[in-house]
Amino acid sequence: MTHRKYQHIVESIVNSKSKKNGDFTKTSEFATELLLNNLNLTAVSVWLLTQEQDRFELVANQGPLSNLRSDNTVECNVYPEYLELLKNSRHIDVNDAKADHRVNEIRKTYLEPFDIASLLDVPIRINGRLEGVLNLERAHEQRNWSDSEIYIACQVADQLALTLATHNSYEQNELLTLFKCAAEQSDQVTMIVNLHSENVEFVNDAYGKRTGQKAIDFIGQPVWDLFLFKQKPEYGRKQLERVTLGQTVSDEVELKRPDGKSLWIRYSCSPFITSRGNHFALMTSEDCTEEHRYQEELEVRAWRCALTGLYNRAHFNKELAVTNNGYLFLIDLVGFKNFNDTYGHEKGDALLQEMARRLRHLAEIHKAKEIARVGSDEFGMLINDLKDESIESFTDKLYQHLRAPAQIHRDTIEPKPAIAVVDIISVVELVSPLTSADIALQIAKKKQGKTIQVFNHTMLNAFKEDTEIERDLHTAVRNRQLELYYQPLRNLKTGEYTGAEALIRWHHPKKGVLYLTLLHKYYGN
Repeated sequence: MTHRKYQHIVESIVNSKSKKNGDFTKTSEFATELLLNNLNLTAVSVWLLTQEQDRFELVANQGPLSNLRSDNTVECNVYPEYLELLKNSRHIDVNDAKADHRVNEIRKTYLEPFDIASLLDVPIRINGRLEGVLNLERAHEQRNWSDSEIYIACQVADQLALTLATHNSYEQNELLTLFKCAAEQSDQVTMIVNLHSENVEFVNDAYGKRTGQKAIDFIGQPVWDLFLFKQKPEYGRKQLERVTLGQTVSDEVELKRPDGKSLWIRYSCSPFITSRGNHFALMTSEDCTEEHRYQEELEVRAWRCALTGLYNRAHFNKELAVTNNGYLFLIDLVGFKNFNDTYGHEKGDALLQEMARRLRHLAEIHKAKEIARVGSDEFGMLINDLKDESIESFTDKLYQHLRAPAQIHRDTIEPKPAIAVVDIISVVELVSPLTSADIALQIAKKKQGKTIQVFNHTMLNAFKEDTEIERDLHTAVRNRQLELYYQPLRNLKTGEYTGAEALIRWHHPKKGVLYLTLLHKYYGN
């Protein structure tokens, strides 16, 4: 019967609107008020442990003693022993605060300053986990806690725990509803995978829109049914193993829709553990196909010729810089400028496109490393290996292939290619292969018959000499090293002077006086 003495307190709390609505704060205020009015107490309070489990925060406080308190939080690390006692006890009933050893830790800082004589603390638990404390206190004179008081305090703590659980459930359901609504409204695919069963627990409609199938068909199904794992099984397995080990993974992958269209997906997958210890992974992904297409377009503009579709000079130079063997072919169309001026740019462009098509065809057959348009009417080609074919045979084939008549609109045109050939390994340590090809090409363009020239070191030496003379002549003009001489011309029969030759003498700083070619003759009357 003693347990029934204060039963109306519990019934009032159970039937209160605040408890039914899961309002923990108002239920705590109502409960502390009932306890204070029905039990001989100085103060009643409810404290809630924060999510971080590092401090207690005051939720409700009733009684004369409560007005003296200024702190609304109590740090857990201040009273570690008493906190451990709370976690392991159904209740802590201290009849004599001055003598009970269980409250030694809080006596000096908490009990004595407020002259608390008796203390009753009842833990508020959910599923055995400490969530808060119901605190009953009597000040000034010591008085033992009766069984009925302890019983009702425990009953009230249980009702507070139920209210808190309802509050948390409402909050979690609301958050879950918000999460689902937000996920369904989003264009970003959101998916939850059970890492234990490897089944899909949730996926929003965005996945269905992206794949062309209903998203609901994938819920409860193995993760291996998803497109990523079907199309890239080894890759998908490795990524899932990393997530299972607790790592967050992210990447961009190209996949195929059921209709055959390709799309690029940027995804991120993060593992998490629920409060019950279950392991899940949250995977989000978005379509980044347009970004990849834009990037590809930028690369085309940066590295390719818009007219022919071949790579441009910048890309060709980049590849040539890392090529140490094979053959470089430089092709020029002799007389292209005159053709362009005579027939117009439209036909000139058409001829360049035809030459590019022929080069591309030959390059595919011989698996050329690179072909490019490197100038207005110049093309470059890199071939690593001609296999069993000789360089002479291939070059002749290339020449005949390019010079074959071409139908440009209504006109039949006979292209005149000039081809320079460079064995890269023979020049790579001495001079740029492209420079070598330029030297050979200038010689090829001046040839009669087949305009083909294979580069050799004699050409390089001659080129160096010509370059040196040209450079020295510029210096000679700038430094006034040239002198003009007039050589008189005399008629040996009559003995008369008939004119003069204008000659140049070059006072070279290293080679001495050099006699240059006759520049001009003058004849008098």
